[in-house]
Amino acid sequence: MGVRALNEARGFKKIHEPFLLSALGIALTFGFGFAIILVEAIGHRVPLGAGWLPLAQAHGHAQLFGWLGLFVLGMALYFLPRLVSTRLQSAGRAPIALALLVAGIILRGTAQPALGLVESASDYAMLARAAWLLSAILEIAGVLVIASMLIQTHHTVKALPPQAPGYPVLPLALIALPSFALALVANFFGT
Repeated sequence: MGVRALNEARGFKKIHEPFLLSALGIALTFGFGFAIILVEAIGHRVPLGAGWLPLAQAHGHAQLFGWLGLFVLGMALYFLPRLVSTRLQSAGRAPIALALLVAGIILRGTAQPALGLVESASDYAMLARAAWLLSAILEIAGVLVIASMLIQTHHTVKALPPQAPGYPVLPLALIALPSFALALVANFFGT
């Protein structure tokens, strides 16, 4: 079953729609939700102790890689091939990439704040640390799947003339997408 048939079976017409919906879901829960908790705690002078830092970091991660990252990746999968007059190769891998990324972001959004709530030497802390590390591995795996799709697609692109719509965009994409992947690798080493 191709990605188009799979997306249509789920009610989506385009490849980017599940990415945008996931980005919105993460933003409304872990992104904005954690921000509301932090702001309310500060506003009502509720002491969060050591728990505020992991919560703030999980919020930032959800906003950067969930809300913004999934949005940009979804739009890139939709627009980049069109800008260079080709089709996205191995598009059937997109749901796998999305599942890996979303699972990683959700796991991070639960594991990291949990570390601020448990005793650092407890079994729960060890479990939370393992989950946090797994979240980083899942995110890297998701980006590798997307990278494989975009690299295969890039190999189908013929030389672009300077007046082609994708000509000025392609160098930016070739900088932005690897930078996103490197940020996730740095995130892995940060865990």
